[in-house]
Amino acid sequence: MLRALFEKGLCPDFLIGTSVGAVNAAWVAGRPEPESVDDLFAYARLRQAAEIVGVISIDRTREGIAIKLAEKARVAPEKLMELIRAREGASFAPSGVLRLALADEEKDEVLAVARRVLLQIRADS
Repeated sequence: MLRALFEKGLCPDFLIGTSVGAVNAAWVAGRPEPESVDDLFAYARLRQAAEIVGVISIDRTREGIAIKLAEKARVAPEKLMELIRAREGASFAPSGVLRLALADEEKDEVLAVARRVLLQIRADS
């Protein structure tokens, strides 16, 4: 609905929501522009991937992102090692933190990059 309003050139003066609707309203209120709706969808897709894999947190770092995996995260070790070998600036700590440096072209797509990485390393069900 918000996307349709933005496409018509309308920007709401007031947003309200309950539960996840409150999160959505806060997100869009902070950035009342069409791109914020797209980012909200990207965030939802990332959150879904994080739940599937078993992620505790994803943080933005100066160099890129840090993904803290749960002790019982559903990650394929061989896929994780392949990712670390393939990506310059990637590392994995025994504490369960995967650190990734982002290339310049990835810095504006942090949510999508994090989601792609999670889907790349997840264990097959």
